[in-house]
Amino acid sequence: MIAETNETKQKVIIDTVLSCVDSHRNIFCLDSGATSHMCFNEHLFTEINPIDDTYVKLAVDKTVKAIAKGTVTFDVLVGNQTKGITLQNVLYIPDLKNNLISISKVTANNFTVKFQRNHASVINSKNETVLIAKREKGLYYVTAIVESVSIVKEIEQWHQKFGHLNEKDLKKLQAQNMVYGMNFKPNDTLTDCKVCIQGKQTATPFSKEPRNRSSQLLSVIHSDLCGPMRVESIGKSFYFATFIDDCSRFVHVYFLRSKDEVKSAFLEFKAYIENKLNCKIKTLRTDQGLEYVGPNFDHYLVKNGIKRERTCAYTPQMNGIAERENRTLVNMARCLLLQSGLPMKFWAEAINCAVYIRNRCPTRGLQESSLEASKAT
Repeated sequence: MIAETNETKQKVIIDTVLSCVDSHRNIFCLDSGATSHMCFNEHLFTEINPIDDTYVKLAVDKTVKAIAKGTVTFDVLVGNQTKGITLQNVLYIPDLKNNLISISKVTANNFTVKFQRNHASVINSKNETVLIAKREKGLYYVTAIVESVSIVKEIEQWHQKFGHLNEKDLKKLQAQNMVYGMNFKPNDTLTDCKVCIQGKQTATPFSKEPRNRSSQLLSVIHSDLCGPMRVESIGKSFYFATFIDDCSRFVHVYFLRSKDEVKSAFLEFKAYIENKLNCKIKTLRTDQGLEYVGPNFDHYLVKNGIKRERTCAYTPQMNGIAERENRTLVNMARCLLLQSGLPMKFWAEAINCAVYIRNRCPTRGLQESSLEASKAT
């Protein structure tokens, strides 16, 4: 078996001798020439990360791509004992026919490999045998016991990175090439997520009936206040207010110590967004919350030519865009905190992170993200 690496193109050459042996997803072959551990079974990875520009060229003039690198963990039988094996920096190559253990990588980590007539043994620095590979058709194979492996698929990692985004939108991100390095398979699915179950509260959904979306940026701004939170943020806030552009669905968030800071937040938002987009806010749509009602606020809107739209009392669905967005942000932030293990005082940072993610995710009715749509004109 011959394997060599070209540092410029990062190619690995594998001899065709492997192609004559039946492949098995949980069997590894000891390879005396391979420069890297390689695996085609994604379920053996306990940690995996995308990589770029790494290719495997087979001797039959077929080139396949290594799309990720990570850690593979499994158990093996040595006599009557079970030994744990951990392989690091393993290339994930879906089109490879056989999983390979690089002997050069093994010996580089202070292990010794002894070849005998019917088997090969891997021995650690304490002179303990940790792996036995049986010889078959001139090659040495070991079968992995994988029942105890904690499987972390790439789609599940992206699910976590995007604040526990749903599977449909994750696949839309990949299909539209909206995220660099997102390489999970189209038929991959998310398993039940304990963090989602714990972090996402259920409620009666708002109607998703089609409505006319504004064709111009800042024609309509939806706003809603959320709070008070049970815990004061590290910035001493108890509330947050969102301002959402109807055209692009781009979300802006402001953190407040009290409800009466909503007007100040709107003034700050108005100054920023109108200067950035070089156009004026036409309509502000809110619920009947007292924080949005008052002579000073109303006078300011009239003076600046901004139309006021208020929903009927006790009908949050009429302010559905803002209400739904705030609920989504809270659920996402809760999942982020649960996933990270951070205390609740970081809720504002989690909301900020959720807003950042949401603005870069697919949006209903748009062929692009809210961030892209907000820069369209």
